[in-house]
Amino acid sequence: MANHLIHETSAYLLDHAHQPVDWYPWGEAAFAQAQDRDVPILLSIGYSACHWCHVMARESFSDSAIAAQMNESFVNIKVDREVRPDVDALYQAALVAMGVSGGWPLTMFLKPSREPFGGGTYFPPEDRYGRIGFPRVLTIIADTYRDQPEKVEHHAHTLLEALTAMGTPSPAADQPRDPVAAINEVVRLCDKQYGGLVGAPKFPQFGVWRWLALDDGVRGQDRHEGAVCRTLTGLCQGGIFDHLAGGLARYSVDARWLVPHFEKMLYDNAQFIDLLSWAYLFYRKDLYAARLVQTVDWLDKDMRLPGGGFATALDADSLDAQGRLTEGAFYTWSMSEIENALKKDALAFKKAYGVSGTPHLEGRYVLHRRDEALGDADILERLRDVRAQRSHPHRDEKVLTDSNGLTIAALARAGMRMGQESWLAMACTAFDFIIENIDNEERLGHAWTEKGGVIADGLLEDYASMMLAGLALYQTTGDDHYLGHVMRWRTMSEARFWDGRLYLMSDAPELAVKLSQTIDASQPSGNTMMLEALWQLGLLCEDESATQRAHALRDNLINTVQGHPVMVAHLMAVTMAMADEAVVVLAGDHASELVELARTAWQSAVPSLIVAWPGAATGRIPPRFDASSKAAAFVCRRQTCLPPVTTPAALIQALRT
Repeated sequence: MANHLIHETSAYLLDHAHQPVDWYPWGEAAFAQAQDRDVPILLSIGYSACHWCHVMARESFSDSAIAAQMNESFVNIKVDREVRPDVDALYQAALVAMGVSGGWPLTMFLKPSREPFGGGTYFPPEDRYGRIGFPRVLTIIADTYRDQPEKVEHHAHTLLEALTAMGTPSPAADQPRDPVAAINEVVRLCDKQYGGLVGAPKFPQFGVWRWLALDDGVRGQDRHEGAVCRTLTGLCQGGIFDHLAGGLARYSVDARWLVPHFEKMLYDNAQFIDLLSWAYLFYRKDLYAARLVQTVDWLDKDMRLPGGGFATALDADSLDAQGRLTEGAFYTWSMSEIENALKKDALAFKKAYGVSGTPHLEGRYVLHRRDEALGDADILERLRDVRAQRSHPHRDEKVLTDSNGLTIAALARAGMRMGQESWLAMACTAFDFIIENIDNEERLGHAWTEKGGVIADGLLEDYASMMLAGLALYQTTGDDHYLGHVMRWRTMSEARFWDGRLYLMSDAPELAVKLSQTIDASQPSGNTMMLEALWQLGLLCEDESATQRAHALRDNLINTVQGHPVMVAHLMAVTMAMADEAVVVLAGDHASELVELARTAWQSAVPSLIVAWPGAATGRIPPRFDASSKAAAFVCRRQTCLPPVTTPAALIQALRT
């Protein structure tokens, strides 16, 4: 028997549509039920590729006794955090205000008016792992709500005050963060053996490595004891990377990048592509180019949807040989499976890919590279053929605008950096998909499914990431129609989200508190992406209003955000780029020569590079320049330009200068 989720289009919500829990989607129907029955709301938030979300669904939400308890004492709401990240952000903030670390699945208890008064993350079906069992939690919350309303009211009031303070952040009490001290704080946390930051579980933390790589590029040397290269090599060689098909998993459960949670997220791989393509040009490691090609191939084959948009994620779980839903079943190997598939080549492969000793995960091995030299294309193809016969992980086919924006920008830059026109074409097609399906000229959507169309309104990060995508495509193709979309989205986002000092994450009316997203997480915050977009737009179009807004936003962010620099690493990278801006202004009428100069600029590994094509940034070009004679490039920094150059070799020399 289906519950109220049966008419939803989110894959995550539909996974719960036939459970015995009487789930509602987030909305007025559920809120009205809670008011009418005078019972609390049980809000459960997760996403399709979340392993522990699946575990709690199997253990508790599919259990008829637990479901009956939930239905009797609560109105139960299920939210896909990828469709409503604003709802998730609000209640994650509430959990943090309670002194509890956030995460998924998020389990929150709300008054019918939607104010939170308690919560947690994963709860087991009985007491274990040092955690209280879910049925006991339900009993405590229901009894407290019924018998101690003053206690519920007190907790709700305290949390609402804390959330309101978060929603309107005040300037930090201390002085603005010193960039040198901040970067040194981060370097002290670097794992000098395996790369990444010390400890486990270990996430890619792309903002950190973008920041440190940019610092290396600005100073022209590796300044951080090899921290960036050590991390990228660990990601490229570890089990966190899929050595058969490409693509990076969400994170590693250990400090060695060996055993991942196997879900693959679009936003992680977009940032991986962007960083790898620049790092290859700067650090000149062939390994980075190889993994870059594999990852883009994976995007093309496994994540691209009909029409050109990109799917959101691949699950960690799939059916094993016994028909059980098991994490990593698709990706891991037994010794005998490898020996049967490779025969005489098995010994060399096992040595190269770490298949020896104690199995890594429940009797099976996670492939990881021990060296870089094995000529194994044919061997990998044979293993791919064997793996193709297995049950495949579920693909979440909804299209998220913010993740697609990150991917479009990364593919555009990587295509120009690596001379791969097909990557640039892939980016253009994905951009067109967003325009045709998710942008209706008046509003940009956040999430789209083939069945439901646009299923959620756009948030700040959607507008900001698509502005960055449009700016990247303009700078790599020279087609100024992309700038038209960027300027339109800027106008729309300022009308909807600008509160005078920072941008709000969402303008959803049902949220009691509006949050300004200032902390960078698995991807840059909406405010950080908007800062970068406004800065680039101001430089490219000599738009003084965009430049002024960017500088004001930068100052407000730096003076507002607190905590460790890791939490604002993307922001620190953008502020460093703004301080070290380099603009290549192209001029002239000769299209083929302009393309060659643009390609040379992109392949120079200059950090903070902005490329303006003819028609933009014209104020930097001397009025006596003859546009009809020959294509030329002006290299400019801080409003000062070198004399024009007309050949790729001369441009490289000017960029070095």
